[in-house]
Amino acid sequence: MPRTRAQRRATEGLFVLGDDALRNALTFLTPSASALGPGATSKAMREVATSKQLQVARTSGSYVLRPREQGVVHALATGFGTRKWPERSVQRAIGTGGYELPAERVTIRRAPPQGLQITAHRNHPTLSFDLNDFSFAQEEPYASWWTTTVVEQDIHWSHCIGGGECSLETGSWVQYELPIRLVVSHFRFWVGNCGCQIFKDWTFDAFDGAEWRELCQSWVRGTGALWNSGNPGQPKTFPVYPIFAASRFRIRLADSEVPRRCMHLRGLELFGTLVPSWSLD
Repeated sequence: MPRTRAQRRATEGLFVLGDDALRNALTFLTPSASALGPGATSKAMREVATSKQLQVARTSGSYVLRPREQGVVHALATGFGTRKWPERSVQRAIGTGGYELPAERVTIRRAPPQGLQITAHRNHPTLSFDLNDFSFAQEEPYASWWTTTVVEQDIHWSHCIGGGECSLETGSWVQYELPIRLVVSHFRFWVGNCGCQIFKDWTFDAFDGAEWRELCQSWVRGTGALWNSGNPGQPKTFPVYPIFAASRFRIRLADSEVPRRCMHLRGLELFGTLVPSWSLD
């Protein structure tokens, strides 16, 4: 008599799981530990989950972060979704060349992940009057507020209050430096609605250890700006080429017929493959 589906599954045992995470974890248990019953097996699995042996095995292979899912910034902040993204209080600073108004109310926003270094090079125009001191962009509370806006993935927080990233000239950039090496395949971001209609002619670059290499050029993806004034829309995802392992990436303003552009980046996220021996701890 032919066996039923339930009978076949019962005899196949763990092989019905396929090559998934649970089956891989069970291979670290000894047969004797598995034969002691559910309670002892569960305890043994908890010990395996925190063992150095499993941690080494986990990072010995590559790990892919796909564009339609969460990227490396989210992974750094949440430990691959195992904890809540840390939040912090920031003052939404108002500043523009030469003077600074009192900071707005304290708000709670997602903090940049530990290990992720966010830096900027701002080429501001040289003005003919005294309002040309943009040092506030490197100081508190503006600096903490700005780094929070770069990783902020809330599309509703789109407006810009500040002046540090307004009217930048060619050569300005925002850089991510990761604590791990990533073979980047895609990146995603959007811009605040201040000057987004003139945010164009930019490149996405990676540092190969000796020099910066352009992986994506905005003008190849279409002509004109990608966002409209007053309505930034949704984040946009871009593929890159060539692909190679790197830990430093940037978006840079390239030569343009528009001499000055606002550069209010939001939700800059990277996707690709973490090379072996990666660690988010």
